[in-house]
Amino acid sequence: MRRAERSDAAEPSPVVGERPWFAPADSAGVRQVAARVGAWTGLLCGPVALALCWFTTASPPPPAPQATVEEARWAAAGPAGWAEQAVAAYLDGDIDAVRDYFPTVSDADLPDAHAPRPGLRMGVVGVQELAPGYWGVTVAVGAPREEAQAPAVRHFALGVAASGDGWVATGLPSEVAVAVPEAAVPVDYEPRPLPRGPVGETVRAWARAYLLADGELDRYLAPGFSQRPLWPTRYTDLDVDSVTVRSGQEERVEGIPADGAVVEVLARLHATDAEGRAWGLEYALTLTARSGRWEVSALAPAPALTPDTPTNTGASAGGAGVPPAPSTAPTGSALTDTNTSPGF
Repeated sequence: MRRAERSDAAEPSPVVGERPWFAPADSAGVRQVAARVGAWTGLLCGPVALALCWFTTASPPPPAPQATVEEARWAAAGPAGWAEQAVAAYLDGDIDAVRDYFPTVSDADLPDAHAPRPGLRMGVVGVQELAPGYWGVTVAVGAPREEAQAPAVRHFALGVAASGDGWVATGLPSEVAVAVPEAAVPVDYEPRPLPRGPVGETVRAWARAYLLADGELDRYLAPGFSQRPLWPTRYTDLDVDSVTVRSGQEERVEGIPADGAVVEVLARLHATDAEGRAWGLEYALTLTARSGRWEVSALAPAPALTPDTPTNTGASAGGAGVPPAPSTAPTGSALTDTNTSPGF
């Protein structure tokens, strides 16, 4: 019994809180290895993270949106119309109105009062923004000529600056010369007119229905193209002088056309009004074939030009001392009659 008791006493008693055999060892060596691994991981990841940060942030910010051509056009419309009225007041000799348009000009520099000239026709033909809120405007003025040597149209340049909610002239108008076209701009149509045939007959019937309200216009229009005749019409008769086909399309008008064939033509005609005056008119038309006949499928605002035709899109009514007017302005407007008498 004593031997058994001694053997029992020799066995170690279990220690409270002893870690199981499968628990990870917690030694100083293990902690040192873990520290080294963490340090190398940080060093290796540092350049990679820096490169990712560089490539994701190095791209420049998107540029600020620029003003569109349409916005520039509308921005110039206000000072252009205002300049037209200012030049009209200046030429009419209305001193009170001139003072409103030209407040920076002294009374000694204002034009002498005179009776307004009847029949003045005004039109803005050039606008250029010289600086933010400052425009140079060129106005064309047409008036009945008292002498044969007098110019048919005069041009005045005017500086217009934004002032509060309106505009103000920076000085009196300057009468300027205009650039003379060096040569006519060639249009892209054959020089020889077409002989009488289906194309010419369609053009003539369309012109009479469109300009004279002679017949039903829809009969000569292709499906999908709608058009209204001039009404009330001022013309009583017309003659088609010539119909020329677009260059390179001569073969399309020969024989009976296939359905869907398209040809472009330029029609020149003279229309006579109720007073017996003849007016020369031109129409750039597109014709489409359907069921063996030609029908008008489009009316272009202007004839087509030859390919690579050089055109000056920057200058409009420019002359000595007049900067070229960009095409973003409402240039080339028709002359506006300043009186109430009816005109063409």
